[in-house]
Amino acid sequence: MKSFTFLLLFASFLLLPFNSCDKLSEEENEVPEIVPDTTVSEKINHFLFVGKWYGKAGVYKFDLRTKEQETVWWHPRENVYMLIYKTKPEPAFFFTIRKTGSKGNFPFFERVKIYRISEDLSNTEFIYEIEGGVQITARWNNDENLEVVFTEIDNTDPTYINRHIKTFDGYGKLINDELEVFNLVTDGFPELLPERDPTVSPSGKYGISAIGDSVFLKMAESDSLKFIAGINHDLNKIRFSDDEKFLFFSTLDLENESVKTRKPETSELFVYSILKDSVVVNWKGSGVKNFFILDSLLIFDDGFSRYSSISVFNYFNQKIINEVDFKGECGLFYVPKN
Repeated sequence: MKSFTFLLLFASFLLLPFNSCDKLSEEENEVPEIVPDTTVSEKINHFLFVGKWYGKAGVYKFDLRTKEQETVWWHPRENVYMLIYKTKPEPAFFFTIRKTGSKGNFPFFERVKIYRISEDLSNTEFIYEIEGGVQITARWNNDENLEVVFTEIDNTDPTYINRHIKTFDGYGKLINDELEVFNLVTDGFPELLPERDPTVSPSGKYGISAIGDSVFLKMAESDSLKFIAGINHDLNKIRFSDDEKFLFFSTLDLENESVKTRKPETSELFVYSILKDSVVVNWKGSGVKNFFILDSLLIFDDGFSRYSSISVFNYFNQKIINEVDFKGECGLFYVPKN
């Protein structure tokens, strides 16, 4: 069974010689003119990330204009375990967790607290607590509400596993609560519901397909496949730019034999230009390579623990324009650990 920590892959690396989230040189830190993405109606000038400082993980904001960061939420007795947010001005959510580990053949977690951050980041409020369980993850559903999915061993009969799906609206109100019961003997251990990551572009014009160790681009008006790249791990996350001129995808294998070595090879991240029919850049190496797209920027994390970093890449200019200057461990949705 995979470890509990890496079941939180949802909501994800560039191998640079940094021991933490360090700066780039002054020359590299200069921001070139960003080609505007006219399909984005509202510019967002910041993003959130998880940073670990003095042994405690909190939520931080990074300003893309000033390149400054500020603390959104940090508590000396709590640890942010997972951050769930969208790259637009809507409320964000994060989980803190008291303890994780394994008992026998099962992982476990204790006391997960769910918090909501207001749209303007001025207020953080506690909204719900989960006493404990085996596995937990979260995602946005098709209605753009937050779904929290977790499993627990039944209190009355340990041969049964309960899977809970709790749905919260943007105000943090619990609007739906589902329970499914699985028999370990006849049904096996239930999987957490996977993140829905469509392989087709929003317009339906393009699609992506993995065959063996190769990735191909599919076009709606043709049955042919166009080779994109060879990959070393399974596809993990797929995104198209809003104008559908670029494709971004990552791969991941946290059970790779190299994960415990000094130079793990656990993930890859590709930027593919559909118009030019070429991979304009790709990164390979350690970490999970969580990423998201913000206007003309690809923002991604890299590395594990104290070697973690967050980069801001202008995919029009094909240049890393900034590196989050955080003197500790960091990640976009959580701090990746091997």
